[in-house]
Amino acid sequence: MFEALGPLCVPETVHSEMTRKARTDERFSRTQSVLGKLPRALLEILNDDAAGPLSESFERIAKMPMSGRIKNGKDLGEMMVVAHAATQAERGYDVTVLIDDRGGQLLASHESRRLGRLRTAEPQTGQLQMITSVTVLERSIAGRHLPDHAALRKLCVQMMSLDDGLLPLEMTGLLDSPRWAANR
Repeated sequence: MFEALGPLCVPETVHSEMTRKARTDERFSRTQSVLGKLPRALLEILNDDAAGPLSESFERIAKMPMSGRIKNGKDLGEMMVVAHAATQAERGYDVTVLIDDRGGQLLASHESRRLGRLRTAEPQTGQLQMITSVTVLERSIAGRHLPDHAALRKLCVQMMSLDDGLLPLEMTGLLDSPRWAANR
């Protein structure tokens, strides 16, 4: 993933969710050891401090105070990802979020449009771009980790065993991607 995207940032809430799943769900048992090996240069854990601009972004997105919403874990990770991204975009940074969850995608799209409107009055406002796991796979096609269709199929089977929200490979367009021919 780092080869396709570069260094990543993840909110504390999402990091905690990943480590909790590593302890409670056998499918994610390797997560904790992988996260523990990653240097800060590749994975930065963002502070979810409930004060200041992050809180304002979160409350606008969640439509309720951050302190109350944090008690309900449903879609909390996606909300926190979008809130962090919106906060950074408002500071002038262009931000890309990786979200596969449909509800999270809708939140990110809504914030992206809001930021676009804000940019007309405040041109220094950054952009919020959303990508999915399919985007990461597309960028990796014909590379070191996905040299051929067989490797792609194998990885997709592994990914789908961990996330039932992913599209079947045949519906992604990845098998017919022009990148296969371009990278030969």
